Amino acid sequence: MSRIPRCRTLSEVNHIIMRGIGHVDLFLTEEDFRRFLNTLMRFKKTDAVTISAYCLMNNHIHLLLQANPEQIPVFLKRVEVSYAFYFNGLYSHTGHLFQNRYKSRAVLDDSGYLTVLRYILRNPEEVICNQAQLSY
Repeated sequence: MSRIPRCRTLSEVNHIIMRGIGHVDLFLTEEDFRRFLNTLMRFKKTDAVTISAYCLMNNHIHLLLQANPEQIPVFLKRVEVSYAFYFNGLYSHTGHLFQNRYKSRAVLDDSGYLTVLRYILRNPEEVICNQAQLSY
């Protein structure tokens, strides 16, 4: 059965949620967190994406992205494929790493932006989280 087409918006700001398949942990070590962040940095530069906030939980990820709406799926596919290749090779995992497609919610105004930003920053318990522009 084919998937329902993703609803596209003209919004350049989106709250992205990516989850491990079957709620499997995406990050098993500190190095895994670093590797994912390095992957984000690498593709953010080439794909002209701004990451305003992120939160890496053990089994899911929140991103607050700003980019051309057509560029977001390209950017996220590159990130997911690159990280899955690393993870699957390192841990002898087979098959998909990420559950379904990423979830994306358009942020339409300043109030919505602040709400999502607060949600992302308050979400973690024991994870790597940062509000600032990613610049390393």
